[in-house]
Amino acid sequence: MIVASPTDRSRTPAVASPQDHLPLLVDRLARASARPKAQWSEILDPRTWGGRDHLRRLGPWDPLVETRLYRARRDDPEIALALQRTLAFYAVGVDLEHLLRKGLTNLAATLPADHPAHGFIAHELREEAEHTAMFTWFAALAGEGFERHTSISEAEIEKISALAGDEPAVFLLYVISGELMFDRVQRAALAADDTHPLIAGMDRYHCIEEARHLSFGRGLLRSYLSGADAKQRRRLTYEAPLVARWTSERMLEMPPSLSAAVGATDEDVAEGRRAVRRSDLHRRCIGDLHRFCQGLGLVDDRLRGTWGIDRPEGTDERRP
Repeated sequence: MIVASPTDRSRTPAVASPQDHLPLLVDRLARASARPKAQWSEILDPRTWGGRDHLRRLGPWDPLVETRLYRARRDDPEIALALQRTLAFYAVGVDLEHLLRKGLTNLAATLPADHPAHGFIAHELREEAEHTAMFTWFAALAGEGFERHTSISEAEIEKISALAGDEPAVFLLYVISGELMFDRVQRAALAADDTHPLIAGMDRYHCIEEARHLSFGRGLLRSYLSGADAKQRRRLTYEAPLVARWTSERMLEMPPSLSAAVGATDEDVAEGRRAVRRSDLHRRCIGDLHRFCQGLGLVDDRLRGTWGIDRPEGTDERRP
């Protein structure tokens, strides 16, 4: 089984068979991860920050750019809207890392001792902890005087990470969705000419390591799917668009607490949701997961409306 049946009171965790492509994938990723690398603390220089006044502009990916709220408040030093928005994005990243670490720990507890995934899970846990430390370091450096704002609740972290023990394939959908979308936003920032060098350094470091994590997540999900029956696949087909929309909303919309802190009205929030670049980025983010799921046979055209996009587009192609 990949997903415990709701009527199965034993809720025996699913275990992916190691007799598939997974051992070769884990070996390749382990060798890539073993190459010498500089730590983020050796790459990122706090002297390049320059202070709050050096981050007055939102990234070109951000839908808030198209709103009256941003145009009216972007030069307000008391609000520092662009900086608070940036800090909230990385706070979501910290929460996603927390969710992932808790879930991977739960998942590892269900696997046999000789399962090939154990080694890379341990490695990924270490790197995710480093990413959390990096984002938290930036928040401490740049966010002095501001409260922390995030759109992911502790209850959601507990609920989704707990899926890894009983319904690992659904948990992996959340992981892959989060990694694809966070990567999409960071790469959009890296492509911009005016991204702050310290933020560009964090994004570049994170994207390189997450590429390996994403490959592992995809491979592990394929391993679980190799023994799935029609009912289990149908369950995942229905779950996938809901997971995609949850991730996109948490990633692209201002946390309610931040909206209140900067004086955003309901109309300001609605304007951000109607923004052209919000629609485009939402479509591309969801399109990345849609394309991946399509390759696994987990897309049903009758659920197009549930995905929340008329013409799913995007790519999950990894670029160096």
